[in-house]
Formats: sequence, C-alpha cells, structure tokens
Amino acid sequence: MTFHLQLFPYFAAMKKYWLQIIILVALLLAAGAALYRYVLRPAPDFEKELAIEDTRRVNKITIENYEQKRLLLEKINGVWRVNGRYEARPELIQMILTTLQRQRVLAPVPRSAHDNVMREMMAKYIKVTVSEEGSMKPVKVFYVGGATTDNKASYMLLEKDGKPAERPVMVYLPSHSGYLTPIYADLDEERWRNRIVLSFTSSALQSLEVNYVQEPQNSFRIVRVAADSFVLHPLQEPYRLQDNYVQRYIHQYLDFYNSVSVETFDNANKAKDTIINGTPYCLITARLTDGTTQHVRLHYMPINERSQTLTDKYGMPLKYDAEHYYAVLNDGKDLAIVQYYVFGKLLRSYRDFFYKP
Repeated sequence: MTFHLQLFPYFAAMKKYWLQIIILVALLLAAGAALYRYVLRPAPDFEKELAIEDTRRVNKITIENYEQKRLLLEKINGVWRVNGRYEARPELIQMILTTLQRQRVLAPVPRSAHDNVMREMMAKYIKVTVSEEGSMKPVKVFYVGGATTDNKASYMLLEKDGKPAERPVMVYLPSHSGYLTPIYADLDEERWRNRIVLSFTSSALQSLEVNYVQEPQNSFRIVRVAADSFVLHPLQEPYRLQDNYVQRYIHQYLDFYNSVSVETFDNANKAKDTIINGTPYCLITARLTDGTTQHVRLHYMPINERSQTLTDKYGMPLKYDAEHYYAVLNDGKDLAIVQYYVFGKLLRSYRDFFYKP
C-alpha cells in the first residue's frame, strides 16, 4: 500500500502531460513510417519498373515536353554530348543516370485521383526515352508529371510496347527530399553544356601566352624546353627583366589550369556582337603537345543589375564589375560569364614569376 501511495504523486504529475506525450509519440511514429516508406523499405519488383539497374550501358537519353522542346543526350566514343553539338556537363549526366538507376515506384495513383492526374500529365508532360548499346528499341519510355501533394514524389506513366500503362504511378528517389520532376524538366541546351573551357596539365603544355592588350609590361609567354622545364618571356622585349625567374613559380601557376570553368553561357545577350567586337582585356592561348589549342578572350563587364560591388575602397563609383568578366570562346561563337574568383588566379603578371607573390 505504501508503494502505491508513493507512486501516486508521480502519476498525478504525469497526467498533466498526457496530451503532449500522445502527440510526441504520434510524431515519432509518423517520422518512422516516412523513413521506412521513402528510405529503408526493401523494394519489391514493381518498385523498380521505372528504374534502369545498369546505367553503364545507357548511350542515349531523349527528353521532350509539351512545348515541343527536345534535348538529346548521347554518348559518342565514350563522351556524352548535347544535341550532337557540345560536350555535356559530367555532373548533370551523372545526376540523370543516378536518378534513372535509383528512382522507385511508391504506389499506383489512387483511382479517385486517376482522371485528374492523367489530365494534368497530358497537358504538361515530359517524355523520357532511354536507349542502350546494342538495343534496336528503347529500353525505357515514360512520361513525367508534376509533384504529389506532399512534394516528395512525382507522377509518372510508363509506356510499354508503344502503349501507355493503364495507371500512372507515384515515383520517389530514396534519400532525396524533393520530387523528381525538376531533374527531367530543364531542356536548356546551354545549361547542359560542359562549362570547362581551359583544362590541361603542365606535361601536356607546349606554350602558354597571356596577353594583357593594354598592359604589355604585364604580358608573358611560357614555353616548354624540356620534359619538366619551361622558359619565361615577356611579349615585348623592352620589358624583359634581367633577374632570374623561379621555375617553381611557373609550375605552381600551370597547375591552376587543370580545370577552369565559366559560370554560365550568355549567348542570348543582346549586346553579344558589341562585346565580341570590342577590345579585350586579356587573351589566354594555350597550345598543347597534341596540336590542339585552348583559347579564351576576357572582356571587362560594365556595372549592371547583378553587380554586387559598386564602389572602390575610396567610395568612388566603379565602371566595371569587380567580380565578373565576359569571356569570348570558340573564335567568337560563344559568349560566357566568368567569375574573378575562378579566373583571378590565372591573371598573373610577368613580374610575378621573379618575386615571391
């Protein structure tokens, strides 16, 4: 009896928190159910209907949408290309291949929602066709719709033998917090293009020229003279220094060229022709031992609505963007925007190879 009397105050105190305890338990159960549903649950066969287990054999992905836009991703001689014109961004190719491999069917769309889902999917559809090496017909064709009500899955409809399945399904990506539609929705060719514009190692370099058009005293040329040795020259003889340059500085500098990317392509810029025909700030030309050339022309970018730094350290208005340049690529066919954060390390001067930076 004494034992029960001792416990009575405990139960009386707990009684005040029953509602909070019940809510907490309910939330924990819901979280556990969601974790199991989207991440931990073993996949039965039907869940893999829209997945491609071995994406190494995939060599073509065609994406079309209701606006008659089309994107072709094709692997040619081991290299993925966009619309047969440009090398594709490796990270985006990896993203879509991973999605194709890991996407899982959660469940068929409830019959009560079937008509509405189908109507929306057909009005704003995305059609994905996947082909593999050695296959005469596509290995997977499916339509992608919008998001489910919880934004954790997308509506999709599988096509078999040229005929759509009877019911759409809800498809999710394990461990992915959002729905899948955006992965398939962007058909912008420029976004899928590889953004690396300078990429070589010092062992592959024959010569490198960095020409500051209006600053000849800072311009220089690096030329290979042996397997692991380079000479440094000014572009104009009157600016030659008589001191000894440091070979180590040259090698450290050349390491910066391993992978240099633009921020974005800007070919829709209305001022493209004016920029291309203007006087460049800097010309970078790399000639490689295999006979190829990599070339970038940098132009100052005037202050614009995206510029973040508007004044110099003295508070005077800047004329040019301090964080970005325009880059002219492929003999004037492409205009891009580059970050000083990325290209700044390439913009060394002739004197920088003689004295510790």
